[in-house]
Amino acid sequence: YLWLRDYVVVACDTGLRRKNMCNMTYDNVDFDKGTLNFTGEEMKNNKSHTMLMTEHVYNVLSARARVFGTDGTVFRNSFGDPINPRVLSTQFTKLTKKFGVPDFHLHDMRHDFCSQLALNGAELYDIKEMAGHSNLEQTMRYIHLMPERKRKDVDILNQRKTTLLRAVK
Repeated sequence: YLWLRDYVVVACDTGLRRKNMCNMTYDNVDFDKGTLNFTGEEMKNNKSHTMLMTEHVYNVLSARARVFGTDGTVFRNSFGDPINPRVLSTQFTKLTKKFGVPDFHLHDMRHDFCSQLALNGAELYDIKEMAGHSNLEQTMRYIHLMPERKRKDVDILNQRKTTLLRAVK
């Protein structure tokens, strides 16, 4: 499952769709600039998309380049063959069930990417750009804020009202 581990690391840190991940070649990777670059034809919304790589993504992609070379697709199975999207889904489902996470799908990593950015203070517009969404409404569907965070936000409002009431007395 080493190829799947690499896939998951890059998917979690980029929020890329399965199609982009499976079709990614080293033509999409610019190690000098630390970016991933996709043409409009490669993206769902037909708009070109460039994103910065995290250290994890950079390390995974450079390690794969050393092992497999830079010809062909980035993600290959243990035999060096391009990953078949159906096999990827099947193997991912088997692995998540094995580790006790039965209701977690490949696309959930894209949602998690957006949610983690939001939970850690990223601006909505920046999340939209990083995810390659065409509009903010699409981004809003991907951001799932945790209930604890909402409680913390309400506590901020409660504290503010208490402070204001004390000032009025």
